[in-house]
Amino acid sequence: MNQGNLIAIANVISISRKVITTILVTSIGILVIPACKKNPDKKPVCRIVSVANEANTVQYTITYGSDGRINKIAGLGQEGIYVYAGNKIIITTMTAGVIESIKTITVNENGLASNARTENEDGTDWINDAYEYNGEEVQRSTRTSSAGTQPSVTIYTWFEHNLVSINAGTTEITYYLDKLRQVGDYFFIAQTLSQGYEVFRTKNLLKSLPGLNIAYDFSPEGRINAMISANGTTTSTLKYQYQCE
Repeated sequence: MNQGNLIAIANVISISRKVITTILVTSIGILVIPACKKNPDKKPVCRIVSVANEANTVQYTITYGSDGRINKIAGLGQEGIYVYAGNKIIITTMTAGVIESIKTITVNENGLASNARTENEDGTDWINDAYEYNGEEVQRSTRTSSAGTQPSVTIYTWFEHNLVSINAGTTEITYYLDKLRQVGDYFFIAQTLSQGYEVFRTKNLLKSLPGLNIAYDFSPEGRINAMISANGTTTSTLKYQYQCE
C-alpha cells in the first residue's frame, strides 16, 4: 500500500468513498476484545456490529457466525459475503445482487495476508498483491495485474513494532505510544472497510499520517467509542456499537 492508497483510506474514514470489501484478521480475532464483567476469570467477548457517522447514521453493519467469524459486512449499497476454507477466505462483493468483485485471500501462520487476488466474476480482470513479512511486520509488497504493467513494489519500515514509513520515508506515521492498538483504531477501519484484510499489525494506536490527525474517544471500559479524523479544516467522526456476550 503506497502513500496514495493511505490517503484514499483517509477518504474512507470521511465516508466519501465506496466500501470495497470487509476484513480478514487473525481468523477475525482482532475484532474480539475484553470488557469488564463481575466474574474476573471469564470476560465477555465484544465485537463491533455497526459503524455510524457523526450524525449517528449507520454506514456499515457487521454480522458474525456462531464461530465468531464475519459472515457479512453491508454498507453504502454494497455487501461482502465471506466463505472460509482452510487458510483462505473468499470475499464476494455485490451491489444490488450483482457481483462486482471476488477477492481470494491467503493468510500465513500469523493470520496476516500473504496474498490477495481481486478479480471480476469471470477472472479476466484482476489485481494481485503479494506480501513478505519479518514475523508480523510486513517488509515488502508486490502488485501485479491483468493489465500487464510493470510490477509495483512497496517497501515498509518499522520501529519498535510500529509502521513508521513507506518507501524510505515518503510517508511518515506517528502513534500514541502510551496506548496499545485495539479494535476501532485507524488501521482497523482502513483494513476492515477498504482493504478487506490485515497487513499492518502495529503495537500502538495510530496518531497521524501526512495531512491527517487522528483522535479517539474511549468508553469507561477502555473500548474505542469513536474515532475522530481531521484533515485541515475538515473533521469527521466514526462511532462504533459493540455486541458483547
